[in-house]
Amino acid sequence: MNNNFQPHPDRYVNALLTNNSLVLTEIYDKYSAKITRMIKNNNGTEEDAADVFSESLVCIYVSAIKSELVLRSGFWPYFKRVCINKWIDKLNENKKQQKIYRLLNQDASYTSNEFEIVEFRTQLMRLVGRIFSTLSDRDQHIINLSLDNKPMKEIAATLDTTSGSIRKCKSQILKRLKALIKQSPEYALLLRYLN
Repeated sequence: MNNNFQPHPDRYVNALLTNNSLVLTEIYDKYSAKITRMIKNNNGTEEDAADVFSESLVCIYVSAIKSELVLRSGFWPYFKRVCINKWIDKLNENKKQQKIYRLLNQDASYTSNEFEIVEFRTQLMRLVGRIFSTLSDRDQHIINLSLDNKPMKEIAATLDTTSGSIRKCKSQILKRLKALIKQSPEYALLLRYLN
């Protein structure tokens, strides 16, 4: 810790900054059940809640380290708001993955029977998201603009090309994405899970 360290006026934030395990345990004991209940009541799991809880504490820690954190209404209301925002971000990310999934599922190469099991679909969505994130920034940008229902002409103008070129590029990206998914060992495991 540097010599310029100034304790934060909030005891919980100060515990994050100083790694005070006793007070950090108190934070978990006091708030984890509330956050878990909130996440589970909004289409999440206990695992999701644990992720949101941890990510929110890290977010608060980073803000406090940068001396940007001012709590006007106490730790709990601020922490709850950070958790809510993190959960909304995760839900929005899942919506984008679902849009990609629907886009991929537009052709007959994926049968509807393959996707009837909820766990399978959830795992597939995670796989799609992971593989999508390996695409180039340009490819991701084209698909994201398409998912946002931007007209082809607008996408083409943004990328300084023609709408025909964008259509062809989008088709090639989706074809490549499908191939990467089908070649993935995880996809093979998921298919075995169905049988």
